[in-house]
Amino acid sequence: MLDLFDQLHADGLTLVVITHDEAVSQRAERIVRVGDGRVSPAHGASS
Repeated sequence: MLDLFDQLHADGLTLVVITHDEAVSQRAERIVRVGDGRVSPAHGASS
C-alpha cells in the first residue's frame, strides 16, 4: 500500500496519511503532529 502511495505522490497527488507507526511516517515528505488536541508546526520527515 505504501508503495502505491509513493507512486501516487510521484504522479503529483497530495496524500494525507494518519498513522501511529513511526516507520510509516518516516516515508513522508512532511509531518504534522497532533497532541493534546493541538496541531504542531509541519516539518520534514528527517526532523
